[in-house]
Amino acid sequence: MPPPRNSARASPPISGESMPANKGRAWDPSTKTLKPAPDPPLGPLNVGGQETVNLFCSGHCFLPDGNLLVVGGHIQDSWGLRQTCIYNYQANEFRSQTEMNNGRWYPSALPLPDGGVLAISGTYHNGVDKNGKDIVATNNVPQIWSPDDPNGWIEVAEPPSFVLPAYPRVHLDPTGRRVFMAGPLEDSWFLELKDDEGNDSKTQVKVDKSTHLVRGKWTPAGIKRKAGPRDYAPSVMYDSGKILYIGGGNGDGGPLRRPSTSI
Repeated sequence: MPPPRNSARASPPISGESMPANKGRAWDPSTKTLKPAPDPPLGPLNVGGQETVNLFCSGHCFLPDGNLLVVGGHIQDSWGLRQTCIYNYQANEFRSQTEMNNGRWYPSALPLPDGGVLAISGTYHNGVDKNGKDIVATNNVPQIWSPDDPNGWIEVAEPPSFVLPAYPRVHLDPTGRRVFMAGPLEDSWFLELKDDEGNDSKTQVKVDKSTHLVRGKWTPAGIKRKAGPRDYAPSVMYDSGKILYIGGGNGDGGPLRRPSTSI
């Protein structure tokens, strides 16, 4: 049987350099080789006595200057770090940034039009219960990292009626004003960051007996996925305002395959 017209052909090796499992490598397109990457950034909390942080289960995205912002990381399963760092590709080094409000294990990081980054969701260790059992909580308060803010992070409104899932599938709408959360929940939501006039959207939050305003406003998108919750699935904006959601589990944490795709 002849191969398909667009079948992939075997490519010759581009580098004979091996890649140890515990060491990172950075691809250099000019030489088509892998070069040693730096160790992860120094851990400001020195978690577990480690001098560097574990970037496993973190969220990351590219910044306008080509550097990579990384948020959260791994202490142990479901225990997230609150660290933030930037990998500078020209200097080939990590630079620690202002810490987040709490740990984030399995967060998402979404670049915004103004150069900021939305960090959303992730879990962390929240002490122990009366029986001595560890408590894992979801960081339900998103934040925006801003290169121009002296404090580094801006508080964003938390969802009004649900707990954020791990690795929310978030996409910026074509206007650049709203974030669309396509999954993995059955219901989709909008997080409005700017109104129609381009001003920051705000939500009033009550803490104890006082109130204050935070950035953003959540509104339901009015869309339910016919296949229900779809975890462990990728989503991509393949055209302006059009999102493809592929496969996924059944919402109970297991990677069960669903033979369906939604748009």
